[in-house]
Amino acid sequence: MIDLVDQRRFYLAVALLFGVPGLVLGATLAGLGVVAGVGQTQLGGLPPPLLTVGWALSGLLGLLAWVRLSWAWVSAGRDGLQWPHGSWWWLLGLGVAAALALVGVVVLDIGPGRGNAYLLLLAGPPVLVPTAVLYVQRNRGRQERLQ
Repeated sequence: MIDLVDQRRFYLAVALLFGVPGLVLGATLAGLGVVAGVGQTQLGGLPPPLLTVGWALSGLLGLLAWVRLSWAWVSAGRDGLQWPHGSWWWLLGLGVAAALALVGVVVLDIGPGRGNAYLLLLAGPPVLVPTAVLYVQRNRGRQERLQ
């Protein structure tokens, strides 16, 4: 079995490979979504402004929660994932929902002449990989406490 130090090193590698690019591109896209949603009126082909702003804010809050919970995991291990308030996990869940919605939009939007839609998969959804690791580690920590 892998010890806790090696698990944290593995997480750092996963976070650097998937999380940081997803964080940078996802925060950029979500920030643009907030600006576009606030500044737009109802246009044909675009979602309503309130939906755009809500989706983008969900993504931004999810990314913020991922950074906070990642810091807790790296600095204190499984116990660190038990300390933050439960609202951080709810915010992370909002971010997961926003990323999965983006994946759905990309899958439904693929068609002739829309090859660039795949590039949207680099903005946010890569953070789902280290997020899954955080959820697994949190659940393992809870199981250890029950034993």
